[in-house]
Amino acid sequence: METAVADERATVPPTPGASADASTPRPRWMRPALVGAEGAVAILTALFFLGLSTFVKVDPMDRIGQVSGLAALLLRFFLIGLLLVALLIAAYRFAGPLLREWATRLSCAAVAGLSTGLVAGGARVALSDTPWPFNADQGDAGHLANWAAGQPDDNGLYPPVVPKVLELISDAFHDGNTSYGFKTMELLFMAFTGPLAYLAWRMLLRPIWALGIGVLATVPVWDPYKPYSALVLLLFFPVMIQGIRMLRRAPETPWRPLLGWAVGLGVAIGLLFDTYSGWFVWSAAGILGAVLFVFPWRRGPKKALAYLGAMVVVTVAVCGSYLIDLLTGSKTAVDDYFYFDAYTDPGYFEMWRHDLPGVVSEWPMREELGGVGLFAVLIFVGLAVALALGMRRSFVIVVALSIASTFLMRFWFASHMYQDQAVQLWPRTNIELVYGFLLITGFAVKLVVDRVRAGGRVGALLPERVKGAAGMPIFIGAFCALLLFFASVGSATANRYMPQAPPSMDSYKDRGLGTLSWFAHMTAKPDGTCPKWAVDKQCLPGDHPWLAKKNK
Repeated sequence: METAVADERATVPPTPGASADASTPRPRWMRPALVGAEGAVAILTALFFLGLSTFVKVDPMDRIGQVSGLAALLLRFFLIGLLLVALLIAAYRFAGPLLREWATRLSCAAVAGLSTGLVAGGARVALSDTPWPFNADQGDAGHLANWAAGQPDDNGLYPPVVPKVLELISDAFHDGNTSYGFKTMELLFMAFTGPLAYLAWRMLLRPIWALGIGVLATVPVWDPYKPYSALVLLLFFPVMIQGIRMLRRAPETPWRPLLGWAVGLGVAIGLLFDTYSGWFVWSAAGILGAVLFVFPWRRGPKKALAYLGAMVVVTVAVCGSYLIDLLTGSKTAVDDYFYFDAYTDPGYFEMWRHDLPGVVSEWPMREELGGVGLFAVLIFVGLAVALALGMRRSFVIVVALSIASTFLMRFWFASHMYQDQAVQLWPRTNIELVYGFLLITGFAVKLVVDRVRAGGRVGALLPERVKGAAGMPIFIGAFCALLLFFASVGSATANRYMPQAPPSMDSYKDRGLGTLSWFAHMTAKPDGTCPKWAVDKQCLPGDHPWLAKKNK
């Protein structure tokens, strides 16, 4: 077993955009200062862009207003992006190694903030001049508003973190109105998705790779309506990979940092589980397999067991109460909500169209190669390359085994759907499968680049060390490509949530995601008046569970 988990810290030439001179000694305070600065820049950039969106004044119920609003956001995005590129070029041409490193790290962090700041800004434009969140008081938005307001709800058991955060935000900013607080919460969660994903992947990857693998792979799961569940998935993999890495290193790691990591990771896993538990269900078998695969059976099993034991104890201490409720709660045992994806080909996972897909003629579409499209072929090739070049790497072990586990759970639940008349959320495994395949394909690209740069005829074309302006073309090219990619994806995502009237008020059939913001504009406020852009000032009555709590 030991031969299968050899040391994964291969020596390769520095990646473009990494520290310009890694041999230069740095003060001990430099690393935490850099990490703290990256986190601050990413989060502040996301908030800044969300704030800029408040200056976009359009009628979001009019298609011309929607297009103008998106264009205004994209204009701001590109102006900030051009400024970042100019600063990077100046830093690479004229600054010293330390300033180049600061510029590289902070510019990547800023793009991480811009990526989901654009989506959050688009969501805010879609909800302009209405206090309601997406879907107003209906669906999950209504259930969460009830739970956070302390009102009974028979719609099952929900992880405790989101209702608690919603309650705190509502009390702080909306006089306890949990429906209005939900709007603030979903905008903030969406804005912070890119920065938090970037920071989590920075535990494992250099800045440009954390952006180009970690954040890029998150784009299919961006969901302004319920961003908290997607955020848990985006953090799940880097946390688990770091946990596996520390397990492999347990025999050589001193006790204090080892137990420190065990406690920190246990708290993180517990909080993620308390926020959304679905991804843990799909990946459980894969994570267990990864633990057994990398466990140092010969080098130091006692220390590794102590590390695992401490992490499990802390995790259970954080989320044990919810875990017990989840396992024993009868209301969560069966999910019989059949929606669009539950009726489609269970072998197709490359795109999840949400349970509000809009008008659909044929799905999945007939693809080029026996029903399989180019995207699927590419990610399957990416998996093959990652396994061929990095089968012993913690990244590949965790992601590949989680993909396998997710497939098995998906087909298990789908195969029992007829006899049990239960969906059990299996269509949502689409999200984890696409995310996992994008991660492992991106890591395959990194492995190839590292292999090429480490030697060979092609590798001789690349600089052995990135010093000064030598690495600028490579890094600037990748940086600009990622900027354009995030701008395009952010605009497309926000556009899907722009208000659109439902085909029918009596059925969810053919409803798209735009109906979620339409209901936000067409639902009455507590005083009975309609939001500003309600069509003909005719709106639906609204439910305000917070009033009962306030009047107690």
